[in-house]
Amino acid sequence: MYKRREGWTFFLLRLTRPSEEDKTLRPGTLRPELCHILNRLSAPTAEDIYLDPFCGSGALPIERAQRPYRLLFAEDRDPERVAEARRRAEGLRGRMRRIFIREGDALTLPERFQPGFVTRIVTDPPWGLYERLEMQPQAFYARVLAAFGHVLAPGGRVVLLTAQGGALEASLAASGLPLAVERRYDILVSGQKAAVFCLDHTPLSAQTTEE
Repeated sequence: MYKRREGWTFFLLRLTRPSEEDKTLRPGTLRPELCHILNRLSAPTAEDIYLDPFCGSGALPIERAQRPYRLLFAEDRDPERVAEARRRAEGLRGRMRRIFIREGDALTLPERFQPGFVTRIVTDPPWGLYERLEMQPQAFYARVLAAFGHVLAPGGRVVLLTAQGGALEASLAASGLPLAVERRYDILVSGQKAAVFCLDHTPLSAQTTEE
């Protein structure tokens, strides 16, 4: 039985048991099941040029690599996490020639990717819980979304997990970017309230027409 502070009570049956890998996950690392769900929400195709600009130890891109894609990019500012992601990706073998794991700042994506080059962005930016943000959340997401809007192809999709949903929505509303919230899912991650946002690259003219 699981009871929420809001007064909801759930009777649950656990269908899986923690694996040995789950027991050693560092704080902030996503479980494989959640990675699978986030990647599925991106509506994956075999022609995807996929990017995770906050890859950490590589949980999301490594899970995505289990299905066909065209190119896969994984970046993080932390060289230790990039090295860990590369170690974890070694088991992918033949697919490695189409996976690029490297150091990079998500706020400077336009310096490394041409406009409209990426078709799918699936990522889990820092929440400010396990590592400190260098600026206020709304300012951080304003810069993140601007970078995403530059590199994402028309018709592309962003799937983003965050505990700063309010900051993201406020930044998006003020941005004027061709990104629209297709769907939002409110979830719990390790006991923390969070939200998954699916953002579609929509021409500004289409957004104006809908309004």
